[in-house]
Amino acid sequence: MYREFFRSSDPWRRTIAWAGAVFILGSTAVNAAVTAAVNTWYGDFYSLAQDAVEVTLLAQRDLNATGAYSVAAVAARDGGLDRMWALLWRFLIIVMPVTVLNPVVTFVGSHYAFTWRMCLMESYTERWGRRRGGAMEGASQRIHEDTQRFASSLQSGMLRWLQSMLILAVFVPRLLELGGALPQPAYILPSHPTKAWLLLVAIAVAVIGFGVAILVARPLVRLEVNNQKVEAELRKKLVHAEGGEELAGNGAPAAPTGPSAKAAVPWPQQGASVNGAATDGGDDAGGVLVVGSSAYREVFSALRVNYSALYAKFFSFNLWTASWKQGLAILPFMVAGPQLFALDNPISMGVLVQVSDAFTNTFEHLAVGMDNWTAVNEFRSVLVRLSEFESVLDEADGGRTEGRAVDMV
Repeated sequence: MYREFFRSSDPWRRTIAWAGAVFILGSTAVNAAVTAAVNTWYGDFYSLAQDAVEVTLLAQRDLNATGAYSVAAVAARDGGLDRMWALLWRFLIIVMPVTVLNPVVTFVGSHYAFTWRMCLMESYTERWGRRRGGAMEGASQRIHEDTQRFASSLQSGMLRWLQSMLILAVFVPRLLELGGALPQPAYILPSHPTKAWLLLVAIAVAVIGFGVAILVARPLVRLEVNNQKVEAELRKKLVHAEGGEELAGNGAPAAPTGPSAKAAVPWPQQGASVNGAATDGGDDAGGVLVVGSSAYREVFSALRVNYSALYAKFFSFNLWTASWKQGLAILPFMVAGPQLFALDNPISMGVLVQVSDAFTNTFEHLAVGMDNWTAVNEFRSVLVRLSEFESVLDEADGGRTEGRAVDMV
């Protein structure tokens, strides 16, 4: 999958592979820097909002005492308004580049993923064409549909994962900085006070949440792979049936018509395997596949069993992630909120919002796999199937091992 693109024999495609990767990485770094700048902006803006409350209280006291606003209150108000407009302009300057950059990145990423898919399809079809007599489950699906899923996952997931890694790189030092500015609560490592306590809390909670999620989700990849095999089997049967109808329309003997008629089309042999279970022949005896026969019923049954198991596992996974994320929503306020009311060295509202935003960004990007586990599961299953396919092709090409299947299940 990587060799055919980044080490392509076509110099132009090789250039696209490496130049595109550099462009996408650079644009993602810009997005991470913008996210960090917005976090700082939140702190400044909410601190200004807290100052505005104090200015209002000062003005109200002057009005009650003298019947007019004092010069100091008016000056504080005018200064606050100037700061507010300056902050709003600063926000526009921060986010304006990404409003232009993001559509460009999406455009480039779409072409990048499609070019990668075309490299795979051309290589696979050329190599598979040299060994058409060999047996490989779902070869046409792997060349066509799995490469399409691979490209779609790259297009939607590659930027998200890169952005998550770079934002984590930005917010780790930010949490260290904020942890040094906030007193460590007594109930968190009471015998080991450290400036890194906020970061340690974030890492501990993320490791617990993601660790449990991985244990719950472990069977999902194998279930997805099995489902794709059964889907391929059903698709193959339906294509045969559709081909039979087309032949009938082109002058070949037409299938019987009427309520009880069954469309018959050629089928390789009796007893074909469906998800590991052999068919019993039945209505398909004589090497003829009959629409609505036992062969279809077996595929439908396998689909029901596999999808039921997949949905049950996803229910457990979603139940855990939903509970975990609800707890995360209030965690930063639990650890930093009490310091708003501290008699000694209280924090401002801006610092609290900055801590909350830093926690949210850190957890959101630590949990990017959990939030998109359906897509992750599908992508991992596609990697398994393409790796298996590349193993067969490599063996046919003389025993190359670069494409050996990876155990991801």
